[in-house]
Amino acid sequence: MPQSIYNIEDFEERLSELTIGTEDVQNLLEFVRMLDRRLKFQQQKVDIAANMLGHNIINECLLEIDHG
Repeated sequence: MPQSIYNIEDFEERLSELTIGTEDVQNLLEFVRMLDRRLKFQQQKVDIAANMLGHNIINECLLEIDHG
């Protein structure tokens, strides 16, 4: 059974097990790193917004969305 991938290091390890070219590996790693940077940036924005608006307001809005 394949191991789960939880972070970039896990991805790199699994990628090293595959038989693909070095350039392809580098392209995939760069893509994953870019996605990771984008995710961290989005997380920072959400954290700042939650602190500015208040976590309760955001939770209420999400509950409204979930329950129509």
